[in-house]
Amino acid sequence: MTARRPGSAQVVRGRVYGRFWLGDVRESIPMPGVRASDPEAVSARCELVADTIARLAAAGRVDRARDFAVQLGAATSQKGLAAIDRTIEAFLKESGPVGEGITVRQFGERWTGGELARMYPDHVRKKATADDDKCLLEQYVYPLIGSTPVRAVELSDGEKVMQAVPHTLSRARRRHVAQAMHRLLALAVYPAKLLRAHPFPRGFLPKLGGEKAKQYLYPDEDAKLMGCVHIPIDYRLFYGMLDREGMRLSEGRLLEWADIDLLRGVVRLDENKTDEPRSWVLDPGVVAALKRWREARPDLLRPFDGIDDHHPAARFRDEHLTLAGVDRPELFESTEARKRIRVHDLRATFVTVSLANGKTETWVQDRTGHKSTLMIARYRRAARTLAELALGPLQPLGDVLVWEYVPPPLGQTSVKRKVAPSGFEPERRKAATDFKSAVGSSDVAPRRESQPETTSGDVPLGSFAGRLTEPTLARGARDLHQIRKDFCAFEVAAEGMDPGEEGST
Repeated sequence: MTARRPGSAQVVRGRVYGRFWLGDVRESIPMPGVRASDPEAVSARCELVADTIARLAAAGRVDRARDFAVQLGAATSQKGLAAIDRTIEAFLKESGPVGEGITVRQFGERWTGGELARMYPDHVRKKATADDDKCLLEQYVYPLIGSTPVRAVELSDGEKVMQAVPHTLSRARRRHVAQAMHRLLALAVYPAKLLRAHPFPRGFLPKLGGEKAKQYLYPDEDAKLMGCVHIPIDYRLFYGMLDREGMRLSEGRLLEWADIDLLRGVVRLDENKTDEPRSWVLDPGVVAALKRWREARPDLLRPFDGIDDHHPAARFRDEHLTLAGVDRPELFESTEARKRIRVHDLRATFVTVSLANGKTETWVQDRTGHKSTLMIARYRRAARTLAELALGPLQPLGDVLVWEYVPPPLGQTSVKRKVAPSGFEPERRKAATDFKSAVGSSDVAPRRESQPETTSGDVPLGSFAGRLTEPTLARGARDLHQIRKDFCAFEVAAEGMDPGEEGST
């Protein structure tokens, strides 16, 4: 525990000041709440302030000692002093265990939870991607050095973490892990002042290597996607807006109706990844589609509240593009030179198609929010190729978006659906067990016909097989997510059966 250092008082031109040690620096704190003519009150106030500074220092929060000392020095009554003391107690309780013994996990949770941003608003920015940093730290850093005190972290700890990160991950992902760890310890140096110097030297971050080929959709492929009635309309509208406006996935997903001026056709993004508000005039076809969508779904606070943010790349690529008949091989290849297409590549589609059709880099940058034209220039080669093909711009959204939804036939939602969406594995296994019990009984058919149809929640055993084979399901069901989950359970059950069981059914 930090030793208590006594304070002293001095009077300057009739005003009382206290002299206290705040860490390694001795500072003067004004104390207008006491009179110079009352030495006992002055002494008692100095004792109180010194005790408070010692409490804060013991908790590792000497950074707030001056603020609270000034408040205590200005208090004019016992009631005011008591109120400040309660505030200090609440602050220390909320801060948790910090100080010399604070661990990497504890300090990291204060960063990703936003507490450091509240404490040091001038030096720590509240990140829109804090959940990504939290995920990386929890998955790769905390299991190895999470219990290590921040003050004890060395270069060997960072190397141990990076050696344990699977080498099958992309270079970019490995660099993200190192960046999260590096940034956390940089905050420990300043403003938290837990470390005197950063333990990782320059060059610790892995090199990214060469830039992989940019993926993008051709205009005719976009038209196929917009016209596929087997894809829910909100997803198609979402995709069509992204590749016509250049928004990031998160920006489009969190867009609110209040951000869109449908009368004038203007959108504003005050909160985004770069913390630089921007606005622009929307494409007229996008405005018309959004107007129609709002009339159809006035209950939505956000236009795309129905978009599931679990595995958006896999859903877009393996399910929706497949349903739309987009089968260009390079979109689905993963090599040293190329990534498989993702939802994020709709933003690349916007940049590439815009440049290919004569839009300036400034015009593109106003919409994408790229801080440098160097980022835009990376798309120039692909844009020149697209310009030589003379395919033109993307067609107006109103001309290609079909306002109809027909659930796809079962088994045709994806080319590979061996793994259920994240978070559904326990449900999937339980459903498979129920299915096997149902199809193994001799009275499956009568029970299925006598039991009510369900579209979500627990499924009666006898009706489970019927839900997967009932012809009316494709016509009446609107919950594609539930259909996909049921079909995955069907696959698991089928895989677990031996030939004898299959023959008996």
